[in-house]
Amino acid sequence: MNKFILSFFCMTSLFIAHNVRAETGHKIITMNDALRVTLQSDDDIHAARQRLEITKEQYSQALANWRPSVQAEASVYKSDIDNSNFAGADGSTTKDMSLSVDQPIWRGGRSFFQMDEAKYNIKAAEALFQTEVQDILYQTALSYADVYFSREMKRLYTQNKDILDKQYNIASERQEIGDLTQTDVLLAQTRRQRAIADLTAAAYELDIDVREFDERTGLQINPENVEWNFDLMTQGKNLPDNIDELFLDIENSNPEILYAYYRELAAQKSKDEVGRELFPQIGAFASYNKQYDPQPGLVDDSSTATIGLRGTLSLYQGGATRSRIRAAKKEAKQRIHEWQSVKSDMRERASMLWQRFHAARVEYESRLAEVSLARQAADGVKEEALLGQRSTIDVLDADRDYIEAEMSAIQSQRRAVDAYFALGAMLNKIKPSRTDIALR
Repeated sequence: MNKFILSFFCMTSLFIAHNVRAETGHKIITMNDALRVTLQSDDDIHAARQRLEITKEQYSQALANWRPSVQAEASVYKSDIDNSNFAGADGSTTKDMSLSVDQPIWRGGRSFFQMDEAKYNIKAAEALFQTEVQDILYQTALSYADVYFSREMKRLYTQNKDILDKQYNIASERQEIGDLTQTDVLLAQTRRQRAIADLTAAAYELDIDVREFDERTGLQINPENVEWNFDLMTQGKNLPDNIDELFLDIENSNPEILYAYYRELAAQKSKDEVGRELFPQIGAFASYNKQYDPQPGLVDDSSTATIGLRGTLSLYQGGATRSRIRAAKKEAKQRIHEWQSVKSDMRERASMLWQRFHAARVEYESRLAEVSLARQAADGVKEEALLGQRSTIDVLDADRDYIEAEMSAIQSQRRAVDAYFALGAMLNKIKPSRTDIALR
């Protein structure tokens, strides 16, 4: 039944991904669409989920140590006996059937520790799964953002080229009437050629981002249909208010830290479990044996029933057990150092991303003010040009300044978005939402 459900889920995911791919070429695609499809169809996520399911089986295996083991055995064999001490007992064809039951009663406490170790291994596997999912969703979010930002940069480079085309044409006309020199025309032509190169590079970058997004999600996206409703000022409220709260949230919810923490707890339980191999072991056993035509062939059948207790104590195994105990203790200490190292690394990375996000957001606010001022200046120059107080070149220069201010604003926003989603991945918060792309 479980295999059927898993197969149905995989086929449904592939069907959804295929239909989304076929229908998304001409529809608005949001970041939530991309994240949702990634969760449903990404092969790496499916592989990580199967690794988690494999680890979950450790609990069933540990639980089996509490349960009895039952074995049945049957055999048929023939014996020929010469010079038997019993008349007529020259062997027979024996049919042998037996049933045996072994029930552990006390394994020195190993079963308790094995179950605890399995629980912590499963929690560690769940944290590792979340780490992999968050990394994939983070890359998907950035891929989507790259398509948007590349589209906007291409739009601005196109506008910039149009302006420089006009400046070049005006410079050529003014050279013909003697207002400008050939050097002025060459300068205008140089700026125009640089704009063409920038536009070509921007178009190429957009094509690369679109292909990468398609390969990552399977969505055949049209850059013009990318919907961007991300407000840095609003989305920033989804992050902790200060760096201390961020550190606290990181320690409590960061999947990498949780993975290292639960591995350390599992190693402690493994150390205790290995040490209990030196303790007495007690078990119960029972068996029933039935034979037809038993040897040497004097009777038609026989049966034997046995029940009892068995105690064992490990005295000496060449030092192997104590060696495993020493290795388990050292591994437990290793896991502690790894946990502390991961916490330190995550705090350092979180601090860097926190500063980068807020610096980029402050820069973005300043760039927005610059864009507003450049827009007002361009409008003023155009009004003055209508009155004959400004030349066409002045108008084009003002428009270009406005475009360059927009480019700077987009670049600062891109840096803030990168840091924002990197922090979201560290906090295990990147998840599809029905309303927006806020971290949840």
